[in-house]
Amino acid sequence: MKHYQPIGSICLAASLLAGCDGQQYVSHDTASLTISDSAGTELLTACDYIPVLLGANVEKTYVADDLQATISLTRSDIVVTFQGSGAGTEPFKVTTAQLDNGGASAEHPPPGFDIELGGGCAPDY
Repeated sequence: MKHYQPIGSICLAASLLAGCDGQQYVSHDTASLTISDSAGTELLTACDYIPVLLGANVEKTYVADDLQATISLTRSDIVVTFQGSGAGTEPFKVTTAQLDNGGASAEHPPPGFDIELGGGCAPDY
């Protein structure tokens, strides 16, 4: 009685030998939000992944003193809106390309606060 190797296992073995030549993975970009008071004391530092998929949106809210900051991340833009002490302050918006160039500081932050967005951080989760 002859034993035949299934064609599927032969193809699998061939693809393993000729296919991947190392570990393949996607390295996600990150954005950091830093909120400091006017004296320069850092009140909050948060780091989040920037979504990879087109149309994806990540939204998180952080509280520092009496300022509530909501960060909305898409593949192309990051927008920070404010409530509490920052009510009435214009949203702070940067492109993800600006993060690659060292980040940005809000030109008109909520009164008594400094807001910065940067890249290259390591999320805790």
